[in-house]
Amino acid sequence: MPDDFFFADQRYSRILKHVRALRVRLPIESEMRRLADLAHVRESSLSDFSQNVCNIIIDAHLNVASMRGSSAPKVKEALSSVAKQAAKLAATLRKMDLKIAGGTGGSDQTAGTHLEWELAKLKEPLFPKYPELLDLLHAAATSARTLSVPKRGPKGAGGNQAFDVFIEQLNIAAYVRDGRWSVHRATDGTWKGSILEALQLLKPYLPARFFPPGELGRSVDHILGKLRKRKTP
Repeated sequence: MPDDFFFADQRYSRILKHVRALRVRLPIESEMRRLADLAHVRESSLSDFSQNVCNIIIDAHLNVASMRGSSAPKVKEALSSVAKQAAKLAATLRKMDLKIAGGTGGSDQTAGTHLEWELAKLKEPLFPKYPELLDLLHAAATSARTLSVPKRGPKGAGGNQAFDVFIEQLNIAAYVRDGRWSVHRATDGTWKGSILEALQLLKPYLPARFFPPGELGRSVDHILGKLRKRKTP
């Protein structure tokens, strides 16, 4: 779970210069306290939880802005290109690495030695680290391609990737602080739960038309259900 915070903090720092242009509004202190109560987050974690929620709101605006006008096939094509190029470059670098190649010498390994000298001057990671990083990039790009493929689900259960990510982040924000959100369908057929109350409180601070069409409770329950299945061995 801590990796999710690392990702949020790093991404927030990287795009901070773009945040002001979005003119994002954030909840006031009393609203943050209400959110913490709804999530059953302890008082000692209020400040940390509030900052996390602010980052999640900013992320929602950034995700909507970045996805505007995107095409699923083109997204998949771009990620496929990254995966292919990462694998190709990793293979090339491994040929240039004297230790991995068995010390047979040759132009490739001479080039690798020269490259490692230059990296040392720049105080960058040692040469063998780069193929490993490229392997991770290849794996991430390959996995990310599946995010651009529309997922089947109950009618009115999402279809908005930015909203799905938003709910997942809210769930993590509560979970890592020993809190929890609730959502359930009442006997009269209506949807109830603390996370639905939280969403209504947060709605003025989120992008326009951010919530998916149809029953909001059904959408949230569907997303949280997928998270529960993901955690189950």
